[in-house]
Amino acid sequence: MTPSLYTNQLNFTLQSQSDTWSIRTISKDSRIMNASMALTWKEAGTTHSTQLEFSRADEVAKEQAAHSLGPADHLTLRIPINFTLDVEVDFSLLHSSPTMLWRLEIKNKGASAIQLISADMMAAGLDKRTGFLGRIRQTRAHFNEERNDELSGVHFSSPDVDLAFYSNGWQSWSYAGLVGAEQTMPGTRLGPIRRTMIDQPGARFPRGRGRVHSDMFGVLLDRNSHAGILAGFLSQSAAFGTVESCLNGTQPSLHLQTNLDDVLLDAGETFITDWACLDFIDTKSNDPLSTYLKLTADENSVRVANTSPLGWCSWYYYFQDVHQTHIHNHLKWAKEYKNEIPLEVIQVDDGYQSDIGDWLTTNERFPNGMAQLAGEIQGSGYIAGLWIAPFIALRSAQVVQGNPDWVLRNRYGLPANTGWVWESFGRALDVTHPDVQEDISNVIDTVVNQWGYSYLKLDFLYAAALAGKRYNPRLTGAQALRQMLMKIREAAGDESTLVGCGCPLGSGIGIFDSMRIGPDVAPSWKPTYGFVDALIQNEMDLPSARNALHNTITRSPLHRRWWINDPDCLILRKDETQLSEAEVQTLTTVVALSGGAAIVSDDLLALDEERRSWLARLCPPLPGRMRVADLLEEERPKLLHMELAGPIGKWWLIAILNWGSEEQQFGVPLEVFGLNPSLDYHCVDYWNAQYKSVKDCVLYSGPIAAHGVRLFALREVRDESLWVGDTLHISQGLCVKSWEHRDQTFTVMIDCERGAQGQVWLALPAPPKSLRVKGRELEYEVVSAKVYSIYLEVEGPAILEIQQS
Repeated sequence: MTPSLYTNQLNFTLQSQSDTWSIRTISKDSRIMNASMALTWKEAGTTHSTQLEFSRADEVAKEQAAHSLGPADHLTLRIPINFTLDVEVDFSLLHSSPTMLWRLEIKNKGASAIQLISADMMAAGLDKRTGFLGRIRQTRAHFNEERNDELSGVHFSSPDVDLAFYSNGWQSWSYAGLVGAEQTMPGTRLGPIRRTMIDQPGARFPRGRGRVHSDMFGVLLDRNSHAGILAGFLSQSAAFGTVESCLNGTQPSLHLQTNLDDVLLDAGETFITDWACLDFIDTKSNDPLSTYLKLTADENSVRVANTSPLGWCSWYYYFQDVHQTHIHNHLKWAKEYKNEIPLEVIQVDDGYQSDIGDWLTTNERFPNGMAQLAGEIQGSGYIAGLWIAPFIALRSAQVVQGNPDWVLRNRYGLPANTGWVWESFGRALDVTHPDVQEDISNVIDTVVNQWGYSYLKLDFLYAAALAGKRYNPRLTGAQALRQMLMKIREAAGDESTLVGCGCPLGSGIGIFDSMRIGPDVAPSWKPTYGFVDALIQNEMDLPSARNALHNTITRSPLHRRWWINDPDCLILRKDETQLSEAEVQTLTTVVALSGGAAIVSDDLLALDEERRSWLARLCPPLPGRMRVADLLEEERPKLLHMELAGPIGKWWLIAILNWGSEEQQFGVPLEVFGLNPSLDYHCVDYWNAQYKSVKDCVLYSGPIAAHGVRLFALREVRDESLWVGDTLHISQGLCVKSWEHRDQTFTVMIDCERGAQGQVWLALPAPPKSLRVKGRELEYEVVSAKVYSIYLEVEGPAILEIQQS
């Protein structure tokens, strides 16, 4: 039997003699040859591993029909494993894209329960790991090499490949980004202090140069041919999944596995895995991850708000020493500056509670209680926000002291390791315990529906998914976390805003309105911690501006597809910080271009006028999603852009970052951003408030400060009147609501949704006869041929009248 599936983009075949399958694009630029599948389980205390034998399969169905994600060709096989197990494999090729989906239904036909350990959804290429299953794969691969004259593994069309791998870490703080064949995966050297927090439980990956891995999805790519293969899962509702690859040589391996956590499968019961996915991509396309991200969004019924949150958070200035007086002071400040900086959310972070885990009792710094404070925030016209970490506690907390059986424990009966939190090792709660579920649901209901906090930031969520002996052994860690998050959403209600943090990403899709996609920011460029700075400065998951910025960029494609991205807070202050002015401008630029949540976390009462204006110009947040031109090219992507449009036409925001610790010279051609190099462009340098024209195909050729940024607005030069740029808002154009021309007069409606002031650049065919706002004549300056600059100050909506000669 040699079943196959064809679409106009993909060709899938089973090699039943060798029990493998292959898939290639019709264009033959990418292919996966002789991939095997396997299952590992435990029965009566003995571990078994076997490759799925397609030669023993019964063809259940082969049809062309609608998949839940669109029209597809389907092939379903039933494969007997032994007298105990049956596996049904469903393969689907989508018609709309070069995408394959497949999943397993594992049925226990025996008389007693078994434990499922893992399912290898795809193993392509020689697996050099030791063990019985590894030897099976090697033998099969060599057989196929002789039979098909092609090695098992991944093949790209380029004869001289430049291999790299885009990795997505397990949870919010985990590293995400590109790793080259000559590099090693970024990881932690802090062992049990940190690894249990940022790596998937139970996952053990080979280390070394070119040995790479990812959680949920990853992209194996050849930078020479610009071809890539995205491998992953459409959800993590059933289990956490990993992608591994060895980039050594010209035929890399690719391994896709779902971790089943030794979950108990009772007699007669069936376990259905999440959909696995292969998507063949062009890495130079404008949006190479879009197909996968959309499929995942559809599979998980995402929640995406129309606008991104704008607000203030107490954490990065007051930390755990926050006092209710600090909240009151910031409420007063917010009302005083409301016309300039219209904040929406006032969020109380960690520090109000009596102990970590005891969320409904406050400490002495909040004597009036949290319900009254929420009422004061709401009464001032703001959304009340609150931070809690519902799945974790300190051993001193009453929730732990009074309920020791609520704590998740390892096989030795000891508390599961949560990593080093709040200067100690914490306690994870077993969220499969009915009493824990009831208690957490009660906390959420109280905080939202009784106290009045409709904006909840839920932190340290990985704790629910840690490895351990659960009250309900029939749930994987992913299932336990997902089911508890669904209970939280139910308790909070659909109208509340939930922000996830420290959360395994796949588990939060469809639950959260906003998600932290990087490590904590900090008032320092690199991680710092007392006398061990040198030891931790290269840790990519610890709090620092560098690490927060990196993941904000590398996970930017998730924004407005899975949720609103939360890049973490802005830190704008000049005092009590190690950040330079250039670093603060970089942080501000990237947070703005992310289009995600814009939450500032300073003592706003101490902000000077300049830094306050930087914040004002981010209000409201940008509506789009930034593109990263070198996302799948560079370990440290530095070329960001966003296309915007309005009554004044179309323009581009472009940022160039210098990750280096010294000032560097940059020369960036226009075509990198998809712009036509044969055209001339007006250009405004936002941070330097300067105009220049671009005529030589190079956007920028000059220095950028260490850890600094240049932000430009570009518009095509045309023989007509144009709004060239402004410093009213970081968008440099969205404040313009209408642009009308009648006879010799232009009427420009300006509304920044707040009071605003700044420079405006206009391109006019001749010097203006007059420029007026509300009858007041404005002076102008000639900055270039037919380009004029004015200073504009408005308290609200205003009309700019341009009388032409």
